Amino acid sequence: MLAVIPLASLLLPSVSGIKLWNNPGDIPTSVPARCRAPLTQNISCELLVRPDNAANGEIVPGGALDEFCGSTCRSSLETFQKNIASGCGDTYYALWKNSNLTQSPKVLADGFVWAHTLACLSDADGYCLAKLHAGNKTECSECALKYGAVMVSSDYGRGKVAVDDFEKMLSTCKASPSDYPWTHTSRPPAPTTPGEPTPTPRPCRGTTYTVTQGDTCKTKLCIGDSCDLHTVESGETCQSIVQGRGFSLVQLKSWNPTLENMCESSITQTLEDIVGRSICVSPPGVDNFPINITESRRPTATLDNPYFTEWETGVVVTDPTDGVGTWTRPWDPDFTPPPEQIIIDDPKWDEAREWTKYCWITEDDWAHGYDPEDDSMVPPACFNLYEKYCLYDPAAASPTPMTRFPAVCTPDRSDYYPEPIPTPVPTPRPVQDGMTEGCSKFYKVKSGDTCDKVTKANNVTLADFYKWNPSVGTDCRNLQLDVYVCVGYDERMIPMPQPTPIE
Repeated sequence: MLAVIPLASLLLPSVSGIKLWNNPGDIPTSVPARCRAPLTQNISCELLVRPDNAANGEIVPGGALDEFCGSTCRSSLETFQKNIASGCGDTYYALWKNSNLTQSPKVLADGFVWAHTLACLSDADGYCLAKLHAGNKTECSECALKYGAVMVSSDYGRGKVAVDDFEKMLSTCKASPSDYPWTHTSRPPAPTTPGEPTPTPRPCRGTTYTVTQGDTCKTKLCIGDSCDLHTVESGETCQSIVQGRGFSLVQLKSWNPTLENMCESSITQTLEDIVGRSICVSPPGVDNFPINITESRRPTATLDNPYFTEWETGVVVTDPTDGVGTWTRPWDPDFTPPPEQIIIDDPKWDEAREWTKYCWITEDDWAHGYDPEDDSMVPPACFNLYEKYCLYDPAAASPTPMTRFPAVCTPDRSDYYPEPIPTPVPTPRPVQDGMTEGCSKFYKVKSGDTCDKVTKANNVTLADFYKWNPSVGTDCRNLQLDVYVCVGYDERMIPMPQPTPIE
């Protein structure tokens, strides 16, 4: 999915704004009229930025920022947000026909406004994000501090920048919190179905201790099963701990639920907050899981709070319809993976790997921000499948084999990998004069052919046919016998211009 929603993709003839739904009739009648009306409001912006993509660091093209960050767009977004809050409240609705997926219109509107705030951060030198991503701003710069304040103000940003990290940053930079104020806006609670049974607590997989008089807790405590422990060192990440150990990042997180957010963050990937603590590197309750590792520490970062400065230079595109720039937080270039010797001889480890082999979530899914517990991304019902097939539980019955999962539970992977460039199609001769570049399919005109016959036989429209073959005219008068015409187009087939030699 693109971070930028171009006007053209919304099928609107006017360039005066964006509508998420063209009219109230496009929204199910189960949504009250008072809510459907503001959802079809015209937003006076040339593009919109999705909050999840803004949080992931994608940049609005510089040429589009001035208009996007202008008062007209901002005012229209705030009006949209206000009207949605008034008409829809915190209620979740099924916003699409023939779909049971429910979402909060308020979350939708709040997200667009928050993403606008983040994308339009600026200081005396101009807009911030591109310079932050290029490493042209220090961690104590106005841009970095403003960025931190905006990120911790929303659940979208808190998955990347923790409140504790931002507070440490303010302290390190000797910056006054009053100069960088923020107010956290939580998402409304997810809907519940009337009469829905109370979820059954997971069974304790360890030993149970009953609290007696004088204890400070008020219920039973579950003392978890033991596991092989690893003490977290400075500079380590979830990925570096997993590397070479024979288990996946998904399994590491299933054994250590508190690592979920730390492992998912694409900015704060280090585990500095838990240095010195121990985590499980084997399934709880599984004995005899020896792993002999010759350890080598990664170099410690030189900055106390490097989260806003260790960024790889981002690529900013010049055309919003082509997508957005991306960036990643690189590994330390001086880090050499330690030599590792792994001995796995416990049958329960084989059982754990056998258990999770049907899990359909891949490492690429996690790397691209997939979160099975995020109701805005995945229907809640999918989490039951995730628990059953992706989280090893030696106390439960092993799952039945399953190789096909509901499409709604499967992440959209269309943006993970670039679409391969098609093999060029040789241009036959002769061709109609003025034929477009980028033609991917040709047709030789035969006796008795008309433009209507040719287009229907090749499943293209007359409008496209005339555009690709302009010399034919708009009435097919100049269609030539035994000459090739273009009946398919792919812009990737257009040859790249050759650079002009410098003399």
